[in-house]
Amino acid sequence: MRTRILKILTIFISVVMISTVSFYIASRVIAVTSTVGHLVATEIDTTPVPVIEPIYDSVWGTIYHAEVRQCDDTPTITGDGSRINPRNASEHRWIAISQEMLNCTYRQSLLKDTTSVLFRGRIEYGDTVWVSSPHPEINGFWVVRDTKNKRYRKSIDFLQTKGDGTLYNNNPMWCGKFDDIRIYRAADVEKARSRKVMT
Repeated sequence: MRTRILKILTIFISVVMISTVSFYIASRVIAVTSTVGHLVATEIDTTPVPVIEPIYDSVWGTIYHAEVRQCDDTPTITGDGSRINPRNASEHRWIAISQEMLNCTYRQSLLKDTTSVLFRGRIEYGDTVWVSSPHPEINGFWVVRDTKNKRYRKSIDFLQTKGDGTLYNNNPMWCGKFDDIRIYRAADVEKARSRKVMT
């Protein structure tokens, strides 16, 4: 009788121990799973990344040189008074933009037509902008120093040394025009780079 009772007690204790161990292991697995899940959620941030907007898009561009027939009778002086060195004009990284893209109170005051869209744009003389396009050679930072003739709209001219064909890879078949250009504020691009945001 005593032997039978001992067997029953032994079986009961074994069952309790196995249940306790199983519960402990299961709880640890759940804890580890939860921890791993938390780590994964932390590492993969699904928050939508804001994309910076261009100041202007669908802009077209050409190349110009500091010469009278393309500018005026003072071709080495830009609209903001900067002086061009014709021998290394390409190194300046300067551009001229169409007049409706420029914001200039003084030029506005000279207009007879007070409803004109000219000189009420989003870019000022001296601003550094980022050019983005399907043409790698023109992409990058440029400084706005001049404006184009008033008959042009949504366009920019890249100042280059006469004879320098780098921007179009010296391709004799180049059509003379760059298209699908987007213009961004330099400050926005720098912030985007620091956040690793694609432009």
